[in-house]
Amino acid sequence: MSKMQEGDKLMHKAAKAAAPSLMSMRLKADWETAAQLYGRAAQCYRQAGSLEKAVEAFEAASAANVSLGSLWQAAKDMEAAADFSQQRKQWGLAHRCYGRAADLYMSGGRHTTGADCLAKGARAIEEHEPEKAMAMVEQALDVYGTEDKGLLALDLYRQAIGTAILLQRFQQSAALQMSMASLCGSGGTARTSQCMAYLGG
Repeated sequence: MSKMQEGDKLMHKAAKAAAPSLMSMRLKADWETAAQLYGRAAQCYRQAGSLEKAVEAFEAASAANVSLGSLWQAAKDMEAAADFSQQRKQWGLAHRCYGRAADLYMSGGRHTTGADCLAKGARAIEEHEPEKAMAMVEQALDVYGTEDKGLLALDLYRQAIGTAILLQRFQQSAALQMSMASLCGSGGTARTSQCMAYLGG
């Protein structure tokens, strides 16, 4: 049996597990089994080189894990779907999946992990969807600010500045540099970064 056929078989089994069955005396969906089977199917499709089907399987695994209440694993599955979407150069789908993964991380209490996922997604699509990338990195900066972890977001500021320049938003780029410099100064550390920010480095 080829990996593609194995993946198809696992997807079929997963779909059955995700649906109640009177014949099997199962009155509600078995999300745990479904999530495991969808995840195995995704790996089979990956090995077979079918990234499109791998994305579908990871999205299904994520949905099953949401139903289980396992938001961390649901986010990991959705992030995997995003990674494969990027490899397939489906920038719109990658944007949606990275955004959904970030939402799941944050819903599970992993706010900075969600912000990092947004930043990763922004880097992945920046060249092709710079407006969407800018929105993602701005959201990530907001999360770090809300968590009072701004000093850990210096790389995010640099990323946002670069994207703003790419979009020819020079006033926004300058404002971000000033915010970054102010942040460095407020912490009493990272003076080199502060000087570089003021100088536009």
